[in-house]
Amino acid sequence: RDVSLLLGIPGVTEVTTRVNGNGVVTYSDENRSLTVQGVRPASETKLAQGIDKGRFLTPSDTYSVVIGSKVANGTFTKIIRPGALLTITNPMDGKTHDFTVVGVLKESNGSIISGDPNTNIYMTMEGIKGVSSVDTYSMIYARAASPDLAQQTADNVKDSLNRLHRNEAFQVVTVKSFADVINSIFDYIKYILSGIAAISLVVGGIGILNVMMLTVKERTKEIGLMKAVGATTTDVRKVFLAESALLGLFSGVGGVVLAAAIAAAIGYYAKLSIPVSWQNIVIGILFGLAVTVVFGVYPANQAAKLDPIEALRTE
Repeated sequence: RDVSLLLGIPGVTEVTTRVNGNGVVTYSDENRSLTVQGVRPASETKLAQGIDKGRFLTPSDTYSVVIGSKVANGTFTKIIRPGALLTITNPMDGKTHDFTVVGVLKESNGSIISGDPNTNIYMTMEGIKGVSSVDTYSMIYARAASPDLAQQTADNVKDSLNRLHRNEAFQVVTVKSFADVINSIFDYIKYILSGIAAISLVVGGIGILNVMMLTVKERTKEIGLMKAVGATTTDVRKVFLAESALLGLFSGVGGVVLAAAIAAAIGYYAKLSIPVSWQNIVIGILFGLAVTVVFGVYPANQAAKLDPIEALRTE
């Protein structure tokens, strides 16, 4: 009834049903816990196009299965080929049945909604009854005519289902809604990391302040000599601010190089692209420069205010 309703909604071009479950799969005396999905072969055009070996399911395949590429190669010690026999057991009620592998899927990318097809085992709705007592669909996938119409189509689906299921709970989600949730999570992570970075900058600035104050104390006689030969208060202040700026410049460049190296290492081992843009490089260096200059102002002023006579007396 729901499938018929969805097929009649404007903007819906394809409707696919799934029954999700977990099973203990036995092959060659080895047991693995894998995801099992019941499907209707007639509506699984995308899966059918991804067959690498053998064939896809037909409506009459009660106890036949199609397996993902990782299930066939890597999950068990031996490679599974079409014609192999798998024993699938429901860990909850102990229902078990033998299934014949009729096809192996090509390796493909999954989605946050449908999961990873490479690790799934697919069978017909009749077949999954042999290992599961579930008599309802776990999910119904509806494809919109275009990405631009996805949200509008989802709203139409929700309105139609609300009229049909007035007192029943259901949820309509889109890939974009999942992406929005993920983006919000990354935003929180970004804010947390920004807070940690801010604390690090303050701690680093205090460290620079202490170093510069120590420098002023160690160079008191030198400051007195500079003033004695004609250096003004402004000149002394500029000298110490310049030292702070140079310290910030070199530390900023060092920090950017270290960050780029860490990003490259993470990207290499995690197989992810983590680019370091010129904008981030400039921001990193400018932040280092700004922090050291700001925290170098007080030591520079202290140096500039020294009395030259008292400074020359210092040993």
